[in-house]
Amino acid sequence: MLQRLFWIAVGAIGCLVVVISLVCSLILWYPDGVYYWGQRLYFAELQLFSAAPPPPAPAPPPPPDPVELALRNLLGGNIAFNTPEYVLVGKPQIIEAKLGIDVPQDVLINQLAQAGHKEAASIRVADRMRANLSGGAGFDVSPTGAQEQLVSRQEVTSWTWEVTAKQAGTQYLILTVDAVLFIDGKEGVKNINTFTRKIEVAVGWSQTASDWFAWLKGWVENIQWLWLTAIPAGLLIWNRLRRKSPKGAPEAPAKDGASSET
Repeated sequence: MLQRLFWIAVGAIGCLVVVISLVCSLILWYPDGVYYWGQRLYFAELQLFSAAPPPPAPAPPPPPDPVELALRNLLGGNIAFNTPEYVLVGKPQIIEAKLGIDVPQDVLINQLAQAGHKEAASIRVADRMRANLSGGAGFDVSPTGAQEQLVSRQEVTSWTWEVTAKQAGTQYLILTVDAVLFIDGKEGVKNINTFTRKIEVAVGWSQTASDWFAWLKGWVENIQWLWLTAIPAGLLIWNRLRRKSPKGAPEAPAKDGASSET
């Protein structure tokens, strides 16, 4: 048994010596080849242990803005309105605005029945629109505030206001049209920047006798409270001044028949 193990160890040592001899021969006779394969093994190990991790997956794009989506869904349309060229103080005028989706601008202008300068413009249209006409301190506008209406794709949508000038001079009317949007189930109003128009109106004095009489009557009615206050106050002051005697007035003469002491 020991002899068998001895010969096995001798064989293993002999194989190891043969392998070492072959390697040394290769190094001596083929140094370039050994260097080449050594480099291949070195770089293979280097790439195996130092390879960079793969890049992370790109982030998903952000969800689209709901307001922008709602604005993109608006339809193209036209709006026409009239502007009074000359307005008398206290005399009401009618202003109209007509909006249509598939209606040309010239058709909308022809449907304006009121006098004045008529113009039209392009506008983006929602299912519900609000129109507001304001005149500041120079006009009384009825109805006041934003007027909301449903917009039809086949029919023309109309707004009408009664405007009465209160001050003489150059005044301004501002017509604003807003879109009513539903975003995430909630209602909101978005002013469409494609249309915000200032309307300049020249307010003049009355030119006819009837207009002057109406203006004078209104003026008298407006200052009626002043007369009701000033007249009684004036009478009271005059009565008090009348009762007071003037300073330094001479004494009244003695009556006839009166005796005087000597």
